[in-house]
Amino acid sequence: MPIKTLESYLFDNYALTSYQVEILRYSKLGIDVDHYLSRLISGKRETALEGLGGFPVTLIQLIEQDLNALKELEVTPIFVFSGLETTLQYQALQNPDMLPNERYHRRVWDRIAKDPQHQESFREPNSPANLRPLMHQLFQYFTENDIEFLIAPYSSWMQLAYMRSQDVIDAVFGPTDLLLVETLENFIFNLDLQSNKEFKALDRSHVFGRLSLTEKQFRDIAVTVGFDLQPETLTIFPPQIPGSLAPVPNFRSLHEYITNGGSIYNTLLSLPQSGFLEKFQKGCASVEYAPVMKTSGAVEPFAEEKVSTEAADSEEKPNGHAKKESSEISPKSVSRLRPNIPNDLHEFVGQRLADEIYFYQSVGITSFSLYEAIIYGSIIERLPLDGVATPTYTKLVTDRQRIELKNQSLNLITGMMNRYYQVKKLKLSTYFQGEKSYDLIHRIQPPVFVKIGSLFVQDASLAGQGSVLQRLFTNLSADFLLKATDTSKGKQQHITSDSELVASSLLRALSLQGFVSPSAPFKLTPWGELLPKVGASKFAEQLFLIVSYFKTFQQTIQPSDLILPNELGQIPDSPTKNAAIIISKLCSLIPVTDLRSYNTRHLSRSILQTRSLFDIINNDASEAVNVNVLSILISNVDDTRKFERTNSEWRKLAASLPFSNSIPNVIMGLMLQFFFSTYLRNRDAEITPTSAISKAKNLLNDTFRSIGTDPASSIVSGLTFFKEVLIVLNDMAGKKLIAKASEFLPVFEEAENLCNEILDMLSSP
Repeated sequence: MPIKTLESYLFDNYALTSYQVEILRYSKLGIDVDHYLSRLISGKRETALEGLGGFPVTLIQLIEQDLNALKELEVTPIFVFSGLETTLQYQALQNPDMLPNERYHRRVWDRIAKDPQHQESFREPNSPANLRPLMHQLFQYFTENDIEFLIAPYSSWMQLAYMRSQDVIDAVFGPTDLLLVETLENFIFNLDLQSNKEFKALDRSHVFGRLSLTEKQFRDIAVTVGFDLQPETLTIFPPQIPGSLAPVPNFRSLHEYITNGGSIYNTLLSLPQSGFLEKFQKGCASVEYAPVMKTSGAVEPFAEEKVSTEAADSEEKPNGHAKKESSEISPKSVSRLRPNIPNDLHEFVGQRLADEIYFYQSVGITSFSLYEAIIYGSIIERLPLDGVATPTYTKLVTDRQRIELKNQSLNLITGMMNRYYQVKKLKLSTYFQGEKSYDLIHRIQPPVFVKIGSLFVQDASLAGQGSVLQRLFTNLSADFLLKATDTSKGKQQHITSDSELVASSLLRALSLQGFVSPSAPFKLTPWGELLPKVGASKFAEQLFLIVSYFKTFQQTIQPSDLILPNELGQIPDSPTKNAAIIISKLCSLIPVTDLRSYNTRHLSRSILQTRSLFDIINNDASEAVNVNVLSILISNVDDTRKFERTNSEWRKLAASLPFSNSIPNVIMGLMLQFFFSTYLRNRDAEITPTSAISKAKNLLNDTFRSIGTDPASSIVSGLTFFKEVLIVLNDMAGKKLIAKASEFLPVFEEAENLCNEILDMLSSP
């Protein structure tokens, strides 16, 4: 997040300088991903992003265009992502009231409910998109295209400033926050590689000169209005009318206040106990002591590097003579040059993790929410994109099975850490309507790693085609599990390839999730016996999520949980209508291939609510796999390739981890819902089924023709996927794994008949 309200003020004061991109030729350009993507996927360009969920439709096209332009200039881009949240960033999420973006999402959906034709961006003006769910798909894209990237320990822009100070890169493209870094004299703020082929740069001296501000005055204003490391705007002025709200300061008003002789710090001192002074001080300290990953691999405050640079400069004598010999610098003078790192650094940055953990994070192997829970003591769950915590969503988030999975995942991580973290009290906190907390008991004996640590999968066991997940699921059996724990040769098994590491971690994750028994002798549970059929599908991950959904609610789930709510209220109730709703919602889990754009205003809150449920399940599955990968790596005994992988190989490993991508957008579900709505209305009007399908197909193609692919072909793919879903669901219901299986069987039968009817007619000439 850039310094609030500063950008327009800089333009008003002519503080930016324009240059042609040609001068960047042959350079290494460090790119702040948060800043870059927030400008690519602005609210005007991807207006429905938060209404669809998933990965932005046009993002890869836009990135490819810029990468091609940089390639022509022979510029080497290095993309840097933000990592963990700092203390103030995390505290901003621990708000029992709705956050501004949550209120905005709910308000837009409420307006659409009243007027389906209402058009409004789902992005709050001047509010950045949430980029963390997009990270892994970008990792995959960059890895496949040999583009360098790095995930910073905390702040991406501070990491870039450090890299520039070490000449790792030649230029920085980043947010206005970089004006707070004293070692970075200038940087690129706006980069246009397509139309004007120019960039706009900010020079600290020029900006401070135009604004007539000292460095400290500028920092005080930035911390008060809010910036990345201190996101809250501090309302330091009293209400103009007693009893009214205090005015919200912006950069212009605070600038005028300071130039007229005011002091922000003195004003904060005069305020009653509001906590603003502490936040202000922490914000200032966050800039000074922000941790970065050094070229040595250590994660340390950037302040140390700045002091060492100043020390090197000070060795130059004032008269321009040669530098002093090292023997002329006394230990006392060296000690004075070391930064005075505060003892309470953890109070505003966060408790420190091991450098090895930051390294795995830097290549894309991490679990942000669990690490932040360990650092700050709480897993945060906020409202989903649809702005409503339905009873089903609330039950899923706080389900006993899910909390137990969190306990085991945390035990795997903390078991490899300092004892302080092993006994630290943690909780899961929901902020749906106020705050509710649930204790996490991660102190488990014997440790989870001991119970499942004998599970190893060898490449020879992964017969067949497809991803590691597909091959593992397909081969799962009692004999497979026996081989996976075979130590009859008298020596411990070891992992010798990336596929073995991923497969072993996935198998251990299945044990945590209840598909394999939790300890030796390992056996498939009744739910685990469904997985070979899941592995036969090219959408095995999505099928697994559906099975996990039914497993979570096995005692209480009934057809109405999937049917309600929906947007087909204008169509008379019938078994066919119910089947159409279930098909639309479950098929929203798969992507529309070759999607190039989405310009229609057809949206569905109910389908997005279904996506939110599966997004939680997907995140939990990803965490379970990732923590097992991390536990194997950190244990330092099982992975024989740990010290042999190159950076490129580490990134390829991270890109191959299952469930790491976010759930796709809901466009497949929207098209199916639109098709079924048209089809059922026409069929109920006593039009022949063939004619009803023909009209529905034509209207579908007309309405969704702008998406860049054939809509009718896409829904055929969706219906084909649902037939695979039915194979697994019928098996599940037949084995009575869910309490109300008898209620689901006729619904599944009706859905299968509807699928076959539509597919037969769409495939006929």
